[in-house]
Amino acid sequence: MADWIVCPGCQLRHTQRADGICPRCRQSTEAAAAAAPSAPRLGRLAQSARSGQLKGARSIMLVVGVMTALLNGFFFFVADSTVQAEIDKEIKALPATMVVDQARVQEVKEQAVRATRLINGGGLVLGLVFVACGLLVRRHPVPVTITGLALYLGGNAIFGLLNPASLASGIVVKVFIVVGLFKAVQAAIAYQKELATAPAS
Repeated sequence: MADWIVCPGCQLRHTQRADGICPRCRQSTEAAAAAAPSAPRLGRLAQSARSGQLKGARSIMLVVGVMTALLNGFFFFVADSTVQAEIDKEIKALPATMVVDQARVQEVKEQAVRATRLINGGGLVLGLVFVACGLLVRRHPVPVTITGLALYLGGNAIFGLLNPASLASGIVVKVFIVVGLFKAVQAAIAYQKELATAPAS
């Protein structure tokens, strides 16, 4: 009965040949077997690099999340005084002979404070979600990195609609964050695929 072997190079199962050459890849099965042990090491090195990228994504999301939460939390609590300062500035710019309707001013102020707190409250929640994503990225790398990238782009788009000048503010940092998160998504997908196909130990 013929002896069956599996080529370590191309994984073809075939009968043992006298010349020791695989009929598919034309490589020596002995040479391929000798080289095979290096593959797991290369896999470990790739996984280590991807793990490093995921750590980078974790750092980005935690920093962005904490900064976003702190800034929006601060502006949420000082919304009343911020709006009042803007109203006072507008009133001072009016002609001295103009009489200001205080009831209307109070109504405008209340509307502006509500709108400001709504925006800053949304920013605060977004920051906390980023922090949660940073903490969970090692457990669920693919969905978390995709969520982080989508939230960052979506958040900037919404704030850009509300205040177009904010789009250009800190553009270099924003590009750095987007590139870092995009690379993290790629690394997470590759990381997950390699874990799924790795042989059970």
